[in-house]
Formats: sequence, structure tokens, C-alpha cells
Amino acid sequence: MDFIRSGQKGSFEQYAKENKIPLYKDGKIINVKEIGISEIAQNGVFRDGLFIANSGIVVDTNKGMMKDKAGNEIKLSQQEKNMMKSNPEIAKNIVNLYDSLEKVGLSKLWNLRENIFKSVENTFGLQFDRKDGDFLDEREIKIFFNAILSSIGEKPMKPDLKLNIFLNEIEKINGREITGKERQINSYGETRLESVFINKFMQKGDAFGFKQEAFERALKEGSKNEKNYS
Repeated sequence: MDFIRSGQKGSFEQYAKENKIPLYKDGKIINVKEIGISEIAQNGVFRDGLFIANSGIVVDTNKGMMKDKAGNEIKLSQQEKNMMKSNPEIAKNIVNLYDSLEKVGLSKLWNLRENIFKSVENTFGLQFDRKDGDFLDEREIKIFFNAILSSIGEKPMKPDLKLNIFLNEIEKINGREITGKERQINSYGETRLESVFINKFMQKGDAFGFKQEAFERALKEGSKNEKNYS
């Protein structure tokens, strides 16, 4: 039984055995999605081709459109649209990445995700693969965020943390712990980590001038010093 869509990989039978999860109920195999072993799997519901997230985001998996709770369109790449048409379940993982960036104060990096994906794929190879049928599972989301942290000189989070705790720790180092309420932002509306990342890897005055090679060099250097990506 494959349970890749749950955010885990490998043999579900083995996972169930190790975690004492019953495989059968009334003589039938239990649906993996009902067990709740993944935080991502619990972030919304599907209804008539729509994925309605708990955060208020709605994804039309047929049209390949994503809107925030105010009804504003959130741009998706053509690859993301194509992946959703092949597997609508991917919508919840796309939303999870968006919500995670919002939560930790890195929402300005959403529009740079394709650049970041490419560099992380080039650096980590099969450890990070968006084309494996699930977009990004929980393990890959942690690699994504740890790559960002490491590239700007921050210590990566421990990958064995639960996803919500993992993100809470990033949120803390991004400034929320300073006031206990709202995170600090600069005159450009950037959080501390956003500002460091953008200043280091973006060309001044060029919204599309991502320094791909510099980012990949930083990733490779960081991976030599840290073994906590995955």
C-alpha cells in the first residue's frame, strides 16, 4: 500500500506496525487519509473539484486557479497547473506551502519558489523531487525551508520536528518573539529573513533578477556544514 499522498513515503504496512495503527476495520482496509498521519492531509476539504483550505484559500483543480480568502488570484506556474490536472490531491500540498510561507513571514518568497525549487533540486537531487506525484510532501517542505535558512547563514531546523513546531521555530527567529505579537518589518514590508534573502540573492531594481548561481553556491556551502536537511 503506497501512502505517498499522506506526506510519508515507503511501506504503509510497516509504518502502521511501528506506530500500532490498525490496518483494517470491519474487514476492510482503512483509507490512509482517514488516519491523519499527515498534518498536510488535514488542511482542508475537496468539494466538486474545489479544494477549500481551512485558511480560506480556494483552489479550482479543474481550472488550475487559486484564490486567497479575499478572492484575489494567487498565481500558479504552468507546471503546478498541469500537476493538479493529473492529480487534484496536489492542491492541498500547494496550499500548504503557501500557508507555511505566510505563517513564518516569508510570503514574499512565494514568487521566487520556482527559482528556489530549481536550485534545491540541483543541489539535493532525488531528496527533493516535485515530479514524484505529490508536489512537495512534509519532508520536502522542510528541505525547502532549511535550504532558505542555510543560504542566509541561519541554522536549519531539526527535520524530525513535527511540521507545525518546525514552522513555529522559524517564525520565532524571524522576529515574532521580539514583540510576542506582530513580527517586525522594514520600510519595504519585508520581515528580517525576507530582507536578508532578497538583499543577498536579488538584483537591485530587477524584480526578476534572481541570483541563481549565488544561491546554489550558498546551498552547497551550507550543506557541507549542516546535515539536518532531511
